[in-house]
Amino acid sequence: MKIDNIYIKNFRSIEEAHISLNDLTLLIGDNATGKTSILEAVNFALSPNYLSGKIQQTDFYNGTNAPIIIEIEFNQTFIVKIPEGFTVQEVECNKIHLEIKKRERAALNKSFSDGFVITHYYIPVNPKTKDDGWEQKRKNGSIFEFTKSHLATNFAETDEELKGFYFNKNRSIQLKRGYNSSITNIFDDFNWRFIHNLQKSEDGYLDNKKNIEEQVISKVDDKTIKKSLVTLNSKLKEFGITEINISLFESHAPFNSAFLSNTIGTMDIGVDNLGSGIEMIISLLLLETLASLSKDDIFIIIDEPELHLHPSLQEQFVQYLKTISLKKQILVSTHSPYFFKNCCSEKNIKLLVTEIVKNKSTIKDAEIQLSTFPWSPSWGEINYFAYNLPTVEFHNELYGYLQHLSRITKIVDFDEYLVNMGNKTSKKWTQDKEGITKDFNFTLMTYIRNFIHHPENTHNPPYTPDELKYSISQMLKLIKEAVYEIIRPQKP
Repeated sequence: MKIDNIYIKNFRSIEEAHISLNDLTLLIGDNATGKTSILEAVNFALSPNYLSGKIQQTDFYNGTNAPIIIEIEFNQTFIVKIPEGFTVQEVECNKIHLEIKKRERAALNKSFSDGFVITHYYIPVNPKTKDDGWEQKRKNGSIFEFTKSHLATNFAETDEELKGFYFNKNRSIQLKRGYNSSITNIFDDFNWRFIHNLQKSEDGYLDNKKNIEEQVISKVDDKTIKKSLVTLNSKLKEFGITEINISLFESHAPFNSAFLSNTIGTMDIGVDNLGSGIEMIISLLLLETLASLSKDDIFIIIDEPELHLHPSLQEQFVQYLKTISLKKQILVSTHSPYFFKNCCSEKNIKLLVTEIVKNKSTIKDAEIQLSTFPWSPSWGEINYFAYNLPTVEFHNELYGYLQHLSRITKIVDFDEYLVNMGNKTSKKWTQDKEGITKDFNFTLMTYIRNFIHHPENTHNPPYTPDELKYSISQMLKLIKEAVYEIIRPQKP
């Protein structure tokens, strides 16, 4: 099961958005344009437990009282089982609906109430048969009537649920013990299996545990033991409290103190000391491995997977995500040109651009055609079109490619070509050859080219970022015109 479409309304900076997904979907865009809001909206809809503690007043669009609505449509239908007496009624569904409202009054007979009212339910494939609900025939031919309260996720059940796993910028949470973290769920399962097998055969386990603890404690000198534990027990005895001992791990839950580590020499180094980038990779690979073993349908959500990763690891990691996205759907927000370059031309990968227009987040398909050069996409091209970042590398590429198209290599002659193509000689360039200076009037493009290629020449003031951006935009226009002239059929 995979997600086809997402509908978000009145959530943070998103007034309303319709988003369609692919196997792997990348969100690109400037900071504070709504990328993380989209990720968290999907995460909320897929795992709404204890959601009231995560919602804040600022999550409502523009501070209004309009309810937050998040709706997810899946690529296939699934059966939702509604309890009815000693039987269940099966309803075919294809969506999940989450609605969050600000509470208008205190809950009845409660001293303290949550500030929000949360409604979370499955949506049937068949449309409503009346204003407040649906109808369908029972097996005996009678009519079963039900409403969204019958379809609530905490009441109805389904065996085909898509589980969402969200990796936010705090990578370490998945590898530390805590509520609903991956490692907690794993170690709790290990503890259960341990006790289950221990009850069958103890095999001297408790004696071995005691021997190991005594061996460890014996490495502490007797004076320290007497000053601490023995002295403490003598005081506890005066209060009639039973003597206490030191236990290095719980007898019936040994994995409670376990942690993932990398052994270096005789030291066990916790993975939280290996860097947050490595933590994220370990937690994701662990999760994906377990999901594969259990055959669960999972939806992986990652906020900026490139954080703290070396470029070589970014390259390797994006290739891995592309591979597993063929079986497990993935939604990613990223600023990484490595991710963009490796995903910009794949059929099962979708690129979405987020931006702020009139104080609202907008999400649209990336209409980025990286075909400026025969060798596209280049790094300069990616940074310019995907991230609105003009670079000297891209300027150099454009200038050199224009020289190639015009077949003019000499700078003075090529600048004259630029003038003939409608550009002005707006900058004075002072040439310095072995201490002899000479002034030229050049176009902005040639001036920036010379400044980049001759950093040793200190006679000329630096160009501005706006000039670099404008020069690049003008050369892009010239390349389109030049390529058109080359491929245009010639008149007889």
